[in-house]
Amino acid sequence: MASQQPATTLNTITDAINAILTESTVYLSGNDLQIRRLLHECDKLMQVNAADGWICKARIAQIQGDEEAFQYAIRNAERLDSTGEWEQTKGVGLLNLHRYSAAQDIFCKMIAPEIGLFGPLFPFALNTGAYRSVHESYQGLPGKGMTAPKTYPAESIAKVSTFMRESNITDKDVAAFLDKAGDVLRRHSYMPANSSPQPIIYIMDGDSCLYFRYPLDVSPAQAATLNFELAELMVDVDFELLDKLHISFEVAQ
Repeated sequence: MASQQPATTLNTITDAINAILTESTVYLSGNDLQIRRLLHECDKLMQVNAADGWICKARIAQIQGDEEAFQYAIRNAERLDSTGEWEQTKGVGLLNLHRYSAAQDIFCKMIAPEIGLFGPLFPFALNTGAYRSVHESYQGLPGKGMTAPKTYPAESIAKVSTFMRESNITDKDVAAFLDKAGDVLRRHSYMPANSSPQPIIYIMDGDSCLYFRYPLDVSPAQAATLNFELAELMVDVDFELLDKLHISFEVAQ
C-alpha cells in the first residue's frame, strides 16, 4: 500500500510564512485570516507527519510573536524530528522573535566548517552580531576543502571582526546590545520584515566605535520614540562598552 502523502507539505506552508515575513512589519494576531488558514493546513499536516507539523506550528508562532507557543512547538519538534530541521527552525524563529543571544548560540555552532552549512547560514549568524565567529569560520573553510559562496562579503566582515577584536568587543557583547533593541521591538510587535542591523565603523575626533543602524519601516517620530525607549534600557550597560558600541533605530530608506 502506498504511503499517505499530505495534501499540504511543510515547504508549501513555509513558503506562505516567508511571504508574510517579507511583507508584514508587525506580528499577526491569532484572529488574522492568514494565521487561521495556516493553522488549518498545519493541523492536516500533523495527522500525516507529526514532526513536520510541530515545525510548522513553530514557524507560525514566530510570525505571531508568540514565544510560549514557539518554544512548546520546538520542544515537540526536537523530540520527533530526525532530520535536524528543528534546530535551524529554532534559530530562525529566535531571530524573528528578536532573541539574538539565543539565536547566536545556535548559528555559531551551525556555521562551523566541519558542519558544511556555512554558505546558507552565515547571513543568519551575522544578523545575531556574530562577526568574529563568522570570520573565524570563513578562515577555516580551506582547511576543510570548502570555499565561501561568491556572495560572501569577505572584506567588510573582516574589517568589522578586526575592529571588534582590537576593541575587545565579543560577539556576545553585540548580541546583548541587539537583545535590548529586541525588547523594544517586541514591545511594539515589530517583525524584522527583511530588516537587520547594519554595522558601520564610525570615526570622529580620533575616536572610533562600532555603530549598528537598525532600519525600520517607521516614521521619524516613531523611530525617535523607539530610540528613547532603547536608551532607557541601556542604563545598566557597562560604560566602557557604550563608548565602543552603539545601536539605534532609523527610518528605512
